[in-house]
Amino acid sequence: VALMVITPRFEATTTVMVEPQRVPNDYVKSTITQRLEDRLKTLEQQITSPDVLTRVIEEADLYPELRGEIAPERLVRRAAKDLEIHVSKGSIFSVTFRGEDRQAVAAAANRIAELFIEENLRRRETQAEGTTQFLQSELEETERQLEVQEKLVSDYRLRNAGSLPDQQATNLALLSQLDKRLDIIRGELEEAQLRKAVLEREAVQLTPSGEIVTAPSESPEAERLEQLQLELVELQTQFTDEHPDVIRKQAEIAQVQSRLGVRAPVEDLSEAPVKGQPSSNSELAELEIEIQQLEAARERNLRDTAAVQRRLEQTPVVEQGLIALTRDYDNLKRSYQELLAKQLEAKLAENLEKKQQAEQFRILQRANVPIAPYYPDRLQFAFLGLGLGLSAGLGLALLRDRLDESIDSLGHLRRDFPAVAFTIAIPVIEVGQDQSSSGKAKDGKLRRLA
Repeated sequence: VALMVITPRFEATTTVMVEPQRVPNDYVKSTITQRLEDRLKTLEQQITSPDVLTRVIEEADLYPELRGEIAPERLVRRAAKDLEIHVSKGSIFSVTFRGEDRQAVAAAANRIAELFIEENLRRRETQAEGTTQFLQSELEETERQLEVQEKLVSDYRLRNAGSLPDQQATNLALLSQLDKRLDIIRGELEEAQLRKAVLEREAVQLTPSGEIVTAPSESPEAERLEQLQLELVELQTQFTDEHPDVIRKQAEIAQVQSRLGVRAPVEDLSEAPVKGQPSSNSELAELEIEIQQLEAARERNLRDTAAVQRRLEQTPVVEQGLIALTRDYDNLKRSYQELLAKQLEAKLAENLEKKQQAEQFRILQRANVPIAPYYPDRLQFAFLGLGLGLSAGLGLALLRDRLDESIDSLGHLRRDFPAVAFTIAIPVIEVGQDQSSSGKAKDGKLRRLA
């Protein structure tokens, strides 16, 4: 009766296999790192949404007799209840759909499996594109910060050109060259001043009265004058003419010359040379020009030396500032390079997803139209009916025995009448096997009588 009353239900199952990535993971790393079970749960929530299930109900023609009778929300809940997704061990999962229409359940199982595949592809592509876009935006922001930091470093190096740490060796070499050049200039200047002093000492000087005299070379004052002139030359090789020691030494020389009655040579002595005086005015003029040039070169050398020394003194301070700027620049540059590498990997992974070379779902076995219903199970119901029938028969027999109040044995008699004493018991009279049916009937009476 149950098999005749119960409406049979059918189920169809579509098996889906997860294919691994076709390109080795060592070459292209996928940006999808979520586990398969978690992804299937997410996809299941997406597939079992009311919008998707409503579309499946329409496409698979599910519940045609109920569409106009109950609300669409109830149909969606019933479809979600009839749907089952089972994840097997490994990389296989199945989509099972149950219902009363064998054609509809097969179509629904296959369509839901196809939706799993489509949604998985869409989500993977969307996630890969989102990863690429995020890394691209971060890369552009880091590049902008890197350009700003590069500008700061460049401006700082430009402002402190000459005092940079990497220019210290150049400055030291330049300082050594300047020192050597200064020694050469001082030597040349000392030699020129000595020649000038000798020429001036040997030159013929005019007395205030116009007489031509020569400074006595053997007098102590003359020796003093020569010594002072040598000291002046030595000072001038070290200091400028405005230095106090140089000025003081020139004043001493002027005093000695005034005591000796010697004054500067007449400018036009070269035009009227006196007998016994060498024609040295032109040579003295050349020496004056040479000395001026050497002094100017010495001044330039001293200024350049001082500038190089200042740059060397500023180098430690400049180095500290440059280290701070360079540290930030190096960190940004390292971040930029890392982001660039990740962005390239993400782009490859995105292309891998778009070309469907990454991990994807494929239908391993499509759902066929079921032949026999899965419910009710006829064999199971048959055994169940047999068990229930036997149980009911035994139960009724026990119940009848419990309700029967007749006495059919001596034990029942003694149990029902414990206070009554029995003096005789009539045994059952056995009759032969060859007795007639009337004899058997009589035997039955005797038994009942007993």
